[in-house]
Amino acid sequence: MKIRAAMQELQRAGFDRVLPSVWSSGTTFHVSFYAPVEPQLKKAGLDLDPICAIAEEGLKRGIKVMPWFDEYDLMEPSDSEVVQRTP
Repeated sequence: MKIRAAMQELQRAGFDRVLPSVWSSGTTFHVSFYAPVEPQLKKAGLDLDPICAIAEEGLKRGIKVMPWFDEYDLMEPSDSEVVQRTP
């Protein structure tokens, strides 16, 4: 399973938390009663809920999983202080 391998790699690299996106362009990356499922996920089959799978794998490895609802990620001008300090 790709999620298991990815979480193992993150654990080996020393990550202690992940923030999987749960929303993009008006669709979800998990089964939802309120919004449509992302088309590629639906096409692949809804027998896997990626957010739940990531949470389960994180729990096994002591990695906190914090689902992230953010349509546009961090948008800052390239000359802003935060981008200059941490590009």
